[in-house]
Amino acid sequence: MRVATWNVNWALPGTDRGDTVAAKLRGLGADIMIVTEGFAELLPSEGHLIDAGDDWGYGLEPRRRKTLAWSRHPWSDARRLDEGAGKGRVVAGITDTEAGPLGVIAVCIPWRDAHVRTGPRRDALQWQEHQECCTQLLKLRQDFAHGRPTLIAGDFNQRIPRRRAPLRVEASLSAALTRMTTWTAGDSAFGQLIDHIAGSAQLAAKDVVVWPGKEEHGRRLSDHSGVACTVSVVGAG
Repeated sequence: MRVATWNVNWALPGTDRGDTVAAKLRGLGADIMIVTEGFAELLPSEGHLIDAGDDWGYGLEPRRRKTLAWSRHPWSDARRLDEGAGKGRVVAGITDTEAGPLGVIAVCIPWRDAHVRTGPRRDALQWQEHQECCTQLLKLRQDFAHGRPTLIAGDFNQRIPRRRAPLRVEASLSAALTRMTTWTAGDSAFGQLIDHIAGSAQLAAKDVVVWPGKEEHGRRLSDHSGVACTVSVVGAG
């Protein structure tokens, strides 16, 4: 199955940038897509969509979603984090594949300055929300995975391996990804990514493709590069 993720930086449907982003997403031929900082209208209408909700602590956003998960096949056991740093940013579900049910956890982990100097709260320390969300992710995995093949994908807001993030922050993300492989780690043609795809031990990936946030002529589509890979089930948990 082909899996893709991209933070599309609020590209608005119906605009030139939004229409170009939507065409890029359709053209990926993916079976599962995680889109962050996006709109449902950017994703193909023939699939099935779950999202993390419209409230991530910066005021309600009726159409905007921090995290959306799209699949060619229906979702079951869909669940959101409804409190703490992961609220509005994390959604999980099970979707069918040719190899059987696959758990997917879609994320937009808060960046280092979430709720530090912006938004209505302004009550967090740098990296505090990020670390709290990573702790929530680990618990969600434990409650949700039940030994089935599981993906975590989306905007991790960390480079892997660490570049500038404090060691304690790297450790929080590493704990959330215990016994998982992050196939998008390391350098790419467009530098280290912060949008990632990781999978449990039953899964393997190949054919990793990265595309830049800017088009060849310099127009910016997003402030993130996107990434896709082909994922297969290779063994039991």
